Amino acid sequence: GNEPDLRSTGNGGDVTSTSAYDVRVFSDADLTTELDIEIEDYDPTTGEIFLWVSVDLGTDADTLIYIAYGDSTLTTDPSTTDVWDSNYLGVYHFGNDRGYLQDSTSNDNDLTAASGGISQSSGGSDDIGYGIGKSSYSGGYFTDSGVALTAGQSCTISFRLGIYSADI
Repeated sequence: GNEPDLRSTGNGGDVTSTSAYDVRVFSDADLTTELDIEIEDYDPTTGEIFLWVSVDLGTDADTLIYIAYGDSTLTTDPSTTDVWDSNYLGVYHFGNDRGYLQDSTSNDNDLTAASGGISQSSGGSDDIGYGIGKSSYSGGYFTDSGVALTAGQSCTISFRLGIYSADI
């Protein structure tokens, strides 16, 4: 068929890099205007890719983006912190190969795990990607760089919470 095959070439697909470094995203069909991306995770066996794209969405028409891959001359990671603008204090994916406590922004607000049963785990059948688990209520996460919100400052925190069993 004409469907894209994002498995690596060694697994019968069209992506030449086993780290998906040849995957690029563009805003035009001529593939001349490359968009900022961050590759969160890639499985060369299945072709599953978690990819973040920075794109301006128009208000008057649909916004099309184009994905290109298969260029064996592209061997460096295209991921950039420019996907996240300066309004983001920190972005944590909790499941990428770069370290699940590393900040994806240019702020470098990496998290440091406190003691207390913190682990990375894959999700269940209805989950997306990975997450972090905590087997006890002691400890937590903190940043080395001391990011703090001040009174009156707005903040958005997005997460998915799953409670499998608890003595509450």
